[in-house]
Amino acid sequence: MSDPLADSQPQPGDQIQIKAGAQTGHRAIVQTVSAEHLGVELADGTRLTVRPAEITNYSLAARRANATRALRGTQVGRPARPRAGAPSPRRLARTVRLSTDIDLLLTLIQRTHAYTAWGYPSLEAVLEDWIRAGLTQRLSGAAGTPTVTDLLRLIPPTG
Repeated sequence: MSDPLADSQPQPGDQIQIKAGAQTGHRAIVQTVSAEHLGVELADGTRLTVRPAEITNYSLAARRANATRALRGTQVGRPARPRAGAPSPRRLARTVRLSTDIDLLLTLIQRTHAYTAWGYPSLEAVLEDWIRAGLTQRLSGAAGTPTVTDLLRLIPPTG
């Protein structure tokens, strides 16, 4: 199987848009390919000859996107829902919005590896410890790590 990233030549059947000449902006389909010219057919049936530099090849872009998508791996985006009976993961991804000053501080901590001087193995461990300590402090009178029951007491009743 050929590498779609290495082959950047248009192929018959490719969908293109013409970038130069009297037909600028029109879409067409490649019919024939030679060393220096492409035979294309517009939607109205008009046949033209264009140079490869005068087109945008949407099919080539799609081939390249499909080839690189496979290289990204399977752990991209939202994790799959756990199957019934499967063990729950010990760690979950969570996205939060931070103010720019907090983001700057976290970036500095990460780039300088300041967390190692504090005895943490990673920035993730620092954040987890700080969040846990902040939650524990917020829970008045709760000792140790807050439980789900402790956290549920903080939610005001509705209605």
